[in-house]
Amino acid sequence: MNVRRDVPAERRHQFDAMRKAVGPDVYVFEDFFDQPNQHPEDYRNCETSFAASMLSKHVDKEAKILDVGSNRLFIAGLAASWNVTSLDVRARSMRSENEVLMLGDSKAIAAPDCSFDAALSLNAIEHFGLGRYGDEFDPEADIKSFREWRRVVRPGGHIIFSTTVNSQGPAVAFNAHRVYSYAQIETLCAGLKRVEEIFFSHTRGLQPSVAALNSERGKWDLYAGIWQAPL
Repeated sequence: MNVRRDVPAERRHQFDAMRKAVGPDVYVFEDFFDQPNQHPEDYRNCETSFAASMLSKHVDKEAKILDVGSNRLFIAGLAASWNVTSLDVRARSMRSENEVLMLGDSKAIAAPDCSFDAALSLNAIEHFGLGRYGDEFDPEADIKSFREWRRVVRPGGHIIFSTTVNSQGPAVAFNAHRVYSYAQIETLCAGLKRVEEIFFSHTRGLQPSVAALNSERGKWDLYAGIWQAPL
């Protein structure tokens, strides 16, 4: 349910002027926001900008891309330029013109080895196997899923992903999501070539390293990286 915000007294004259300007046939009601100055930047802006940039730099327009659980709005835009296969544990019917829908669990992807040029997953892997989205409970679902991404990406292809990270160490916010240490992320990616990566603090923006995040215990910041499969 939406909570409407009252117009403060110092802006009441604007509310009254708007009602007068549009006339009695337009219903004008109070729902006041005050968001001036800098455009808000959050982890969604950061991870999607990173992913778009990495795709442009490292992935051909004719490439076949597997997306696993990324933000739907980002994928809708991505499918305007790339051929995307979207894998999700939850069924949906709406798709973009260049998008193929695949229903299933990323622990067992119904695709042959080396069948994609790139795998993409934004803020999804930390949720796998916790049951939040109706998937099977499996504490190792994230590890099994990343292994599958590696299997279906061709030699020399790329894996682009973002996830939660904490500079103080790993955690689980059950059943919402995991929080990874940087060491865990490196273990997932062992044998892949690190191409580029970023670290984003919710309070201080982009940081040069995971240590610079200075994360609070029980909270999470953002990791995003692109890794290349060996030739």
